[in-house]
Amino acid sequence: EYIDDYLAPPEEVEEVEKNADGISSTQKSKQKKRAMLAQSGGDALEKHLEEEKAHNIRLEAEKAADNAVENIKNRKPVWVEIEKVDKQADNSSKICELNIVREKAGGDCPAHGDEKNPVDPALWDLAMLNRLSLKLPKGMLTSLPSDLQRLTVLQILIVSKNSLSMLPEEIGLLSNLKVLEAEDNDLTVLPKGLGECKKLEV
Repeated sequence: EYIDDYLAPPEEVEEVEKNADGISSTQKSKQKKRAMLAQSGGDALEKHLEEEKAHNIRLEAEKAADNAVENIKNRKPVWVEIEKVDKQADNSSKICELNIVREKAGGDCPAHGDEKNPVDPALWDLAMLNRLSLKLPKGMLTSLPSDLQRLTVLQILIVSKNSLSMLPEEIGLLSNLKVLEAEDNDLTVLPKGLGECKKLEV
């Protein structure tokens, strides 16, 4: 009987060999599986948060566009192009494109006679714009104000043939910007914020 017991195969037991951290290989395997599951869940959570963020951005853009129509009705612009937007806003038509060109100084250029801020401030209320082309006489438009960020649905911005020496960091807040044309200016560097425009076509 004792010989039979001696020759019988040993019963299976959980591997107890431990590594330097005092964790058995079985425990280590379980920890690895938990980590993999956590990673999978983390990816799903990250995707959900990104989708939720995109949804909120769309809602904010729509709200800004609606508010812009109300703002247009409550103030008097200087530039005639914006006055036309006023009339269409009264007809509940949301303008998507605006082209402003001034070849010579004088009259409404600069707006309000302010050479430091030559752009009609009413322009930055037009949050429904998805395309803006702006050209003022040489030497007049040297920078764009931070108010540019209020054009939340802007996709195309054309400011070529001006005298811009810089672009505002706030341009990085234009999350829908796809096209930026700024040739024939005095730009030497681009703002770091431009890297936040993920849709920008290079």
